[in-house]
Amino acid sequence: MTVVSRRGGASKKPTLNMKLVIESFTKFRTAKNDEVAAKATHESLRDTLLPLVEAFGTAHGEHGQHQSIELPEAVDGFVRIVRRANVSELFDLDLGEKLAVKKCVLDDVQTTSIMVTFAGTAAEAKLVMDAIETAKLEAMGATVTANVKVEQDKLYALHQRNRDLITAADLDSCIVRETKHSFFPER
Repeated sequence: MTVVSRRGGASKKPTLNMKLVIESFTKFRTAKNDEVAAKATHESLRDTLLPLVEAFGTAHGEHGQHQSIELPEAVDGFVRIVRRANVSELFDLDLGEKLAVKKCVLDDVQTTSIMVTFAGTAAEAKLVMDAIETAKLEAMGATVTANVKVEQDKLYALHQRNRDLITAADLDSCIVRETKHSFFPER
C-alpha cells in the first residue's frame, strides 16, 4: 500500500519490526499461559478448601445456612472463609405434568408447538408454506415435529381460576430445591 503525503508525493509504508512483534507475542502467550495455570491452581485450592470448611466449619449467615472457618489472623484482608449454600427453587415440569394428569386437566395446561424444517431457496420455502395450507408436506420433503409440554404459567393460571382443583399445596409439590455450594472469602 502506498501512502500519499500532503505534498503530493508518495511515501513508503513504514517497515515492520518483526523482532518487536515476536517479542510482544511471546510475552502475550506467556502471560496467557500463566493466567491459565493460575486459574487451574486457584480452582484446585478452592476444591481443597471447600471440603475442609464443610467438615470443620461452623454455622454462618443470618439463618445459619452457610458454613465458615474464622481465620486466626487476616490473610490479604480476609478474616474468614465461607462455604455458601445457594438454594434455587425450580418448577419441575415433569411433576407438573403428573399433577395435571392426576387432576385431569392436562389438555388445559399444555402447549403444542409445531416446527417445520425445510432446507431450500426462498421460492421453495414459499412452496412449503403453500403446501402447509394444502397438507402436502411430505411430498415437498419437509419434516414436521410437534412438541407438547405442560406450561407452568397455565398451571398457575388454572390455580387462580379454581383453587379447589389446583391447590397451593399441589403447586408446591412441583417445586424442587437445588443446593449448590460456592467458596466465598469474607473481609
